[in-house]
Amino acid sequence: MKKCLQILLTLVFCNMSYVVVAAFENDSTKEQSALHDVHHLTSMKLSVTGQIWLRYTELNPGSLVDGSYQTSSTDLSIRRFRMAFSGDVTERVYAKIQVGLNNFNDLSKSSEIRLLDLLAVYKLCDQLYLGLGKNGYTGPSRYASVASGAMLGADIPIFALSTINISDDYLRKLSIFVKGDIGSFAYRLVLAKPNRIERSVDTQEETNFARGNTEWQPSGYFKYQFLDKEGLTSAYMPGTYHGTKRILNLGIGFLTQDKAMSRMFLADTHYYRMNQWAVDLFADFPLNHRNSQSVTFYGAYFNTDFGPDYVRMIGANNPSIESDGSVYNGAGNKYPSIGTGKVYYCQIGYRFALPERFEHVRALQPYFHIQYADYERLNEPMKLYDIGINLLFNGHRSKLTFGWQGRPVYEGIDHINVTNRKNMYVMQYQFKL
Repeated sequence: MKKCLQILLTLVFCNMSYVVVAAFENDSTKEQSALHDVHHLTSMKLSVTGQIWLRYTELNPGSLVDGSYQTSSTDLSIRRFRMAFSGDVTERVYAKIQVGLNNFNDLSKSSEIRLLDLLAVYKLCDQLYLGLGKNGYTGPSRYASVASGAMLGADIPIFALSTINISDDYLRKLSIFVKGDIGSFAYRLVLAKPNRIERSVDTQEETNFARGNTEWQPSGYFKYQFLDKEGLTSAYMPGTYHGTKRILNLGIGFLTQDKAMSRMFLADTHYYRMNQWAVDLFADFPLNHRNSQSVTFYGAYFNTDFGPDYVRMIGANNPSIESDGSVYNGAGNKYPSIGTGKVYYCQIGYRFALPERFEHVRALQPYFHIQYADYERLNEPMKLYDIGINLLFNGHRSKLTFGWQGRPVYEGIDHINVTNRKNMYVMQYQFKL
C-alpha cells in the first residue's frame, strides 16, 4: 500500500511541477495567454438540480415521532439539492466545485448546505487523466458513483453506496485517482483517505466500522463499452440516457480497506479487512431511429464482506428517528440495506413517447427494480421492490416520478426472520437548470 501511495504522490508532484513550468513559459506570450484565458472562461458551466418529495410511508412497528407512536407518516421534503460550477481551467486542467444538501424535512434542525465536491483533473494524454480532491470516484460498481440527477427511479440503490455517511460524506471522499479510455475499455483507479470514525472506544460485540482507522482505501471500476462510449468528465454515472445513446457496458470493480471493521470478542478487539467486488451490465438504447421508444437495463452481482454478521439498517430521508426496539429494522422506513453477504440487483425501464396532443408530457417511462440480498446475519433473504413511472416533461431537466417501494420487516435476536412488509409511496419532482 505504501509503495502504491508513493507512486501516486510522485505522479501528482511531477505533474504539478510540469504545470508550474508551463505557466512560467506562457508568461512570455501574455497576449496569447490572455486570449486563451478568455476562451476557456466561456467553457465554465453552472448547474442546479433539485428534487422535491411528497410521500406517504407506512412506518415500522414501534416507530415514534415526537415521543408518540405512529403507524404512518405523510411528509413533504427536499430530497436533494445540488449546485455545481465546473469547466476547463486550461487546455489540460478541469475543475469542479459542488455544494448541496440531502433530506431537508420536518425533522431537520437546519438547512445546512455543505461542500460536496472540490476536485481538479489533469489530462496527461487522451488515455490517462490524474485527479485529486474531494470527489465521488470509487468502486466497486457503476452505481457506487451514481448520478443522482439522472436516475431511472425515484431514488438511488442505497446498498451500492456501501460506506455512505460513515466513512464518507454523501459517498464522497478525499482521494487521488486516475481514469481514462483505452479504445473501448474505460477504467478508474482510486486511492481514498476515508473519514475517521468518531466513536470514543470500540466496545461493540457486533461488527461495525472501526474507530480511528487511518488505512488508505483502494478501489477501482473497469468497463468494456461495446457500443457508444460514455463521457469521462464526471465521476457520476447515469441510470438512464432515455435512448439518446446506444450503450452496452460490462463492468467489474473492487473496493478494499485493511482494518476497516472491528468487534469485541472475548474481551479483545478484533479487526477485519473490508472487501467488496461486483460485476454489472448496463444497457440503454433506442428501439427505433426516431427514438420514440427506448429501453434501459441494469443487472449486477455484489459480493460484500464487512466482517462477521455485519448488517446496516438505512431509511432514506427517514420520517422517524426513534424506535422502541420491538423490530430488528429500527425506526421509520429502515430496512437491512447493506451487509456481509451476496446481493443481486436488477433495474428495467421502458420509455415511450406520447402523441403530440399531450403537449406537456413528452414521454412516459415505467420502471421496476428488485434487490435480493442474502446477508449472513439474516435467516431469510432481504427482498426490496421498487415500481414506478416517470412523466418526462423535458428528460431529466423536468420530470415527475410516482414510485412505490415494498420493504421487509424483520424481528428476532438469534433468529432474524421476516414478519411483515411495509410500503412507501413517493411523488418526486426533479428539475435541472
